[in-house]
Amino acid sequence: FSFRSRTPWNLRLTGGVNFALVQTFYPKLVTGGKGVLNATVRGTLAQPQVNGRLELQEASVFLEDYPIGVSNAKGSVLFDRDRATIESMKAQFGGGDLTLSGFVGFGGETAVFRLQAEAEHERIRYPEGVSATADASLSLSGTADRSIVTGTITVQRAAFMPRTDVGSLLMARAKPNQARSPP
Repeated sequence: FSFRSRTPWNLRLTGGVNFALVQTFYPKLVTGGKGVLNATVRGTLAQPQVNGRLELQEASVFLEDYPIGVSNAKGSVLFDRDRATIESMKAQFGGGDLTLSGFVGFGGETAVFRLQAEAEHERIRYPEGVSATADASLSLSGTADRSIVTGTITVQRAAFMPRTDVGSLLMARAKPNQARSPP
């Protein structure tokens, strides 16, 4: 690190990564698994230039209040200056197979992304008393402030527990969403 340079960062990062460390910065995430990082970081803190690769080994990510998450993720992410591209990524999600691809651009004021997910035989138990199995092909693109999800979800099977009140489930979904303040 140089205090007098216009591009003060010149770091070399090589070694193992324990993804449980992510929970320190984002407590609502439950993370685990390992990775191997081999990268350089140059430039400024506002506009870093990252080059290298991250290999994921049995990584997992679960949100605190959600019934399912990503587990057993294996694959690689290529960093090329201000862009992270998923070269290959396979994982388990809801008991089924999940394949991810796409990129995240992080060099400007806001991150730009285009991510694709192909899911097969995903089992979702939500809300309580409902179980569904589905295949999906989804794309998420845009920025953190303005994004869109497109794609197809095909429900293969849906089951309701014997004491499930389907009328209450439908009425709960009929209520308008409350506007949330941005985080």
